[in-house]
Amino acid sequence: MSETDAPPPEPSTIYAPPTEAENFSTADDGTQPQKPASLLWRIGSILGLAALILFQLIQLAFWIGRENQPPTATASQQMNIARDYIALDALRHPGRLLDYEFKSPVIPIPPLYHLAVATMMKYEESEKAGFYVNALFLALLAVALWGLGRRFSGEWAGLFAAVLLTCAADVQALSREQVPDLALAALVAAGYWAYLASDRFQRKLPSLLFGVLFAAAQLTKWSAFAYFLPVFFLGALALGGKRGRLGAALAFVVVVVLTAPWYRAHWPFLVPRLLEAAFGQDSSTSVLAYLGTTALGLEFPVFLAALGGLVFNQWAKPKPDLLALCAWFCLSFLFWSFLPARDARFLLPALAPLAVLVTGLPFRGVVPGLCVFQLVCAANFGFGVIPRLGLAVPLVPVGIFRSMPILEEDWKIPNILAEVQRSGTTGQEKDYLSIMADHPRFNCATFDWERRKLNIETVQIRYPSKNMGSFSNFVLIKMDAKDVPDLITLKVNPFGSLSMADKPGTPAAPGGKPEAGAWFQQGYQAMQRWTLPDGTQGVVFWRRHVAENPFRERYAMFNYYDDGSLVANNLSIDLGEWDPTLGVHKEVTITAKSISFDGLKATNVRLAMQDLTLLPVKSAGSLVMDGSSGKGVTQSTEDMLLNVRFMRMRRLRILSATVTDKDAEAYLLKHTRIPGVKMTNFSLNKNVAVKAKVLNFLPVTAEASTQLRPDGRGMDVKLTHTTVAGIPIPLGLLLGDRVKMKLAFDLNLPFEVEVSPFTIENGRVRMKEAKEVKEAKEDAP
Repeated sequence: MSETDAPPPEPSTIYAPPTEAENFSTADDGTQPQKPASLLWRIGSILGLAALILFQLIQLAFWIGRENQPPTATASQQMNIARDYIALDALRHPGRLLDYEFKSPVIPIPPLYHLAVATMMKYEESEKAGFYVNALFLALLAVALWGLGRRFSGEWAGLFAAVLLTCAADVQALSREQVPDLALAALVAAGYWAYLASDRFQRKLPSLLFGVLFAAAQLTKWSAFAYFLPVFFLGALALGGKRGRLGAALAFVVVVVLTAPWYRAHWPFLVPRLLEAAFGQDSSTSVLAYLGTTALGLEFPVFLAALGGLVFNQWAKPKPDLLALCAWFCLSFLFWSFLPARDARFLLPALAPLAVLVTGLPFRGVVPGLCVFQLVCAANFGFGVIPRLGLAVPLVPVGIFRSMPILEEDWKIPNILAEVQRSGTTGQEKDYLSIMADHPRFNCATFDWERRKLNIETVQIRYPSKNMGSFSNFVLIKMDAKDVPDLITLKVNPFGSLSMADKPGTPAAPGGKPEAGAWFQQGYQAMQRWTLPDGTQGVVFWRRHVAENPFRERYAMFNYYDDGSLVANNLSIDLGEWDPTLGVHKEVTITAKSISFDGLKATNVRLAMQDLTLLPVKSAGSLVMDGSSGKGVTQSTEDMLLNVRFMRMRRLRILSATVTDKDAEAYLLKHTRIPGVKMTNFSLNKNVAVKAKVLNFLPVTAEASTQLRPDGRGMDVKLTHTTVAGIPIPLGLLLGDRVKMKLAFDLNLPFEVEVSPFTIENGRVRMKEAKEVKEAKEDAP
């Protein structure tokens, strides 16, 4: 029988096939054009899509109307950035986004999602603005899945694909959190729809639309490129061939024009932070971890069907564009599996092709049945009527019927902030509140979001520190209720969270200092406590006001000083004049042979501290103590000064100090670990020069000049020379005016910092007081 006599293929019994115009692959693979879908089926598919979107919006509206928990730490960070954009008036002046400085510890994040939230905040100033933006992108994701599905298996397949993914547990969870991952998933899916419609870049308008959507995704999260890896390869083939060259070039130009300004402005800070975040974690987790997260995110029955669709479609329909769908998932899965940073939301934009491939399964009734199951799961997600069922599956422990019921929990954050504001100082001075808590709903970022929402400008939030909030007017500690009455010693682990230790009458924990809690008890007193929904208590301490000078003598001397972050040798303190009204020493002068602050060592140090409050920590034991002559004298064990704590300071002036290149290199090696980059040399000779190797074979050099600002409160660092493998890099072309970076010395510090003029020469940085500089000039021949 000849090809012309062969019977036409039987239509699907579940849904209609795509039209010839929709199935762009028929022109290239020689297959027979398929019968167009009926108008009735198309109208039914569109009405079904509208009903699905309406169902999702009703679900989300019900959540928004009743959920009253504060946002999580991650969501709070995103919304705080949106508030910053409103303050910058970035909606009317987008160019100001290029100068935005991301606050630590936030990684620089592209601005599109935050601009959408900022736009919505014009109409809804609370955290609900983020939910409304999520609703828009959830609708876009449904439409994109509908478009992808109907291209391959017919009108109803598009609706089925939209149901399978938008009703999945991961999508439902992300629609209820103000993070950009759902927006990214929607833009990636829409981008692939546009690419497939472009007939491999042979159609100009879809190619242009793909470039716009790809750029929008890349301006939503930096990781968007990881999901478009197959398109990179196909685009390169198009650029190198005759068909699709113009469309691929058009898409490439659009992406570069739209994304280059933001990435050009922020890449010097973005790249190191991303490498540190991606590789600075435990990498021992198996690459199979994402199998479990995928099974949980899709619900286990849909996950099994997705694996079946992934295999079946490649065997039954080996078309180039089906290969693109499979590559979309597989390459994304491999990309994230080989990175130590693992989170279910990272893989979400790669789950769309799985939902589409499920619709190609040949078994009658399976796909509609899975859609009914997903709709039930989505309806149950916000209520938890059906309890979660766990399944013991080898290598992939999963469950079904995940839920996130609405919890009307009051975490007392507005009450705490209002009380701190009421009890704080008046006038221009800000009250610093250190928060020692890391609960998802009770943390620094969430407190900062609530503070800004309530327009409380006189309170500044500080992140956890090793010195438990020294220099802060208030300290908030989240602790178990049983530990509150017996609070004696507080310890801070290296990650900043607190643990309780040492009840009254017990010795200090191994390696701890006996006065670790005593100084806090002497310097702070409990102000108020609130019972939190998880059964713990949030206790606010405020710094005690000391009207009487706690030191009998003006001078103090320590052979060795260590408060956890500051280590000094031969430390001498001149307390100066005491102000009983403010409870501060007006100006304290400190000299030391050497000081190491957080690992950075300086010698011959002289400091001036204005409006300083010092807390003497007394304990039994032998120690050299103060005397009116400035020399140490031994005192009785009942009145022995073991240590001092810095409690308050308005301004720190670094009068003189010397830092060698070796000490600076040791500090940089400790604090700036960039995976794959090894510093081989650090030198100080007029300029700052760094030599490093990337991946242990590619040599890189960088040189920068420094200039102190006239007020001494910051400096300008200008990159002057950079080479890679000996090849000079055109810094002006890459960075433009951002070759020059402005650094503030008092960034995120609760006091001002001023630095004396310094010189860089002979392998060291040397700071000199103004009078020393003047005397040196007069003595010069």
